[in-house]
Amino acid sequence: FITTAVPAWALVQGELQGTISQEEVSALGELGRRAGYAGVVFAPVSYGHYVEYFAGLETVVDGYYLLRSNVPERYRDVERALKTFSETEAVGTFNKYNASYIVVPPQVQDIKYGAGKCFKRIHATRIRIYEIDRACEVRVIK
Repeated sequence: FITTAVPAWALVQGELQGTISQEEVSALGELGRRAGYAGVVFAPVSYGHYVEYFAGLETVVDGYYLLRSNVPERYRDVERALKTFSETEAVGTFNKYNASYIVVPPQVQDIKYGAGKCFKRIHATRIRIYEIDRACEVRVIK
């Protein structure tokens, strides 16, 4: 019993830490209702399938690479949107994919430009969800 109980307990704890909480499920469901199930979302690749399932929204990229075009570029863009300090760069990337939201799960560091003029925090618990102001866009002027 002792030789199987401890490894089984450790395995269960590891699996529980790898899933999302009820709070996150609720927040993603709320996002889906708010967006009317018609929006594109930036989320970490490992979290994209949760957004697609619980919110019913399309993500820029998720773990199912075969269903997407230009996966390396999409992956880089999502990573850049989560890590950049530049609100202008983030807005440009959002415009590229016609995205409306960014989801920052609890295990990911919050975005640096979240307090900017173009992004509004619409969910503020352990999971952070931001909506882009559609009036914000990046234009190249020649």
